[in-house]
Amino acid sequence: MGLKDKLKKIGETENKKDIDWEAVKTQWVNRVDQLYKKISKWFSDLEKEGYVKMKYPQEEIYEENLGNYYIKGMEIKFANNETIVFEPISKNIMGADGRIDVYVRGLKVNKQMLLLFESGNGKYKWEIWTSKHEKNKKPLTKKNLETLFEEWVLYE
Repeated sequence: MGLKDKLKKIGETENKKDIDWEAVKTQWVNRVDQLYKKISKWFSDLEKEGYVKMKYPQEEIYEENLGNYYIKGMEIKFANNETIVFEPISKNIMGADGRIDVYVRGLKVNKQMLLLFESGNGKYKWEIWTSKHEKNKKPLTKKNLETLFEEWVLYE
């Protein structure tokens, strides 16, 4: 099957689907909220002891089909005033079901990506990607996120 035939089939299939974009948007916002709750729980002991502060600023995003919408970001501020930023980028990502960039404020050039993937049976999983190459990925776990933070947080 040639490219034109594949694209024609995709177009026919997509045209038959009545996508509820409001439901897609709501689902994405909820998945991001659930992720932040999980991360917050992972580091709640550090927050209770005063080593970190967590904030959830609202961000406005525009995406084709979804339009303008508000979604939470996440910021983890460490005792040395460095801040790790979780910035939702898009629900509509080719090959994934959503993307959040993670970086130290002021050093976005060293960002990592949290990508959401369907793992089967209606379940989803987040992965940390250091680049767009699949070999540079690992599952999002407390240990992997903690290791990333350790690399980024400077101690003088």
